[in-house]
Amino acid sequence: MCFHPLSKRRHSTSTDLHERLTPLVVSGSKLVAATSFVYWYGIIPGDILPWCQKQHEKYGEVVRIGSNKVSYINPQAWKDIRGHRAHGKLENTKHTSFFIPGENGQHSILTIANTEEHGRLRKMFSNAFSDKALRQQEPLIIQYVDKLVGIIDKSARRTGAVVDLVELYNCTTFDIIADLVFRESLGLLESSELSPWVKSIFAHMMTGTILSLTLEYPALAKIIDLFTPKTLIEK
Repeated sequence: MCFHPLSKRRHSTSTDLHERLTPLVVSGSKLVAATSFVYWYGIIPGDILPWCQKQHEKYGEVVRIGSNKVSYINPQAWKDIRGHRAHGKLENTKHTSFFIPGENGQHSILTIANTEEHGRLRKMFSNAFSDKALRQQEPLIIQYVDKLVGIIDKSARRTGAVVDLVELYNCTTFDIIADLVFRESLGLLESSELSPWVKSIFAHMMTGTILSLTLEYPALAKIIDLFTPKTLIEK
C-alpha cells in the first residue's frame, strides 16, 4: 500500500524528516520511515514477505514499511482501502506516479486511475468472475488440478526424486489461464517446464519492479541504464 501525506503544504527538509521519523500514527522503525531503500532491498530479490512479517510481529497490524508505504494485515483493511464504495464512501483512487500506462501509452484495468472509467471496465469483466461463472469453470480447473496431483504423485514414488512445486504450480496456472482465454492449453504440465514465452512474463515482472524503483528514485534510472546490457533491453 502507498502512504500519502494528508497535508499539501510546503515542508522544509528538517520538518519533513521530523514528520517521517516521528511515527505519530503509523508504527515502524525510524530507518524505514526515513528511506524506502530497506523495502526495495527486500522486494527486488523476493525476500520482502518474511521481512514484512517480522515488522508486523514487532509493531502490530499496521506498520510502516517505507517512507511512503504502509502494510496492513487486518482482513478488513482490504475492503476499506481497495473496496468499491466501501461504507458508502467513494473508492480510493490509484496513485498516478505508481500506476503508470503501458509502453503504448494506454492504461489497463489494473492501472487506470479514473474511477468512472475503471468502473466501466470492471463492469465488462464482472460477469466472468461471478460465483455462477466460476462454478461453471470448475470441471476445467479440476482437470488440471488432477493432472498436477498425478505428476506430483508419480514423482514422489521415485526414490530421491526432487519436485519443483513452484514450477508445477506456475505450469498449472498458465495452462488453466490459456484454456480459459484461448480454449487451448499451453501444454506446460505435460513437460513440467515453463515455455520461453511464459518465462519472459516473469522476467517482465522483475523489470516492472525495477521500473517502480526508478519511479521513486529517478536518479537511479540513469545508473541502471548504464549497467543494463543492450541484449537484455532488446529481449
